[in-house]
Parts: sequence; structure tokens; C-alpha cells
Amino acid sequence: STLNTPSRLDDKDLLGIGKACNMTKTIVDRNVQIGDNVTIIGGDHLEDTETDQYCVRDGIVIIKKRIKIESGTRIGAD
Repeated sequence: STLNTPSRLDDKDLLGIGKACNMTKTIVDRNVQIGDNVTIIGGDHLEDTETDQYCVRDGIVIIKKRIKIESGTRIGAD
């Protein structure tokens, strides 16, 4: 996984999913901003883990609320 420094969003930030994103087995909580060209691939290849931005449970990647995922970020993809 490659992640940039975690960012918490303010109420004024625009929310949504950017262009050319690829996400499978992923749950996106509310008030999340995902940049362009983000790849998030959940699955059995991932161990259960917890970070400031997301957690993995039973192969499902859960993006936490009020988080900004920077453009080009890759989670669970090699």
C-alpha cells in the first residue's frame, strides 16, 4: 500500500470520488474525498489492519469518514 499523509476534511471541502478510480470490495464512509486515479483493491490478499485513513476487515477496505485520499493513492494493489 502507498499512502500519503492523512488529511482530515473540513465542512467546506468538496466531497466525492475523482476521475479514473478503481475500487473493489471497498466501503466509503460519508464525507470522504477521493482524488483522481486512486486504486483500492480489497480481497483475501489483505490482512485485517487499521490506519488513520482506512481499515481492512475480512478483505473489505473501509475508508473512514472525513478523510481525504490523495490522487494516485494505491491500497491493496501492487
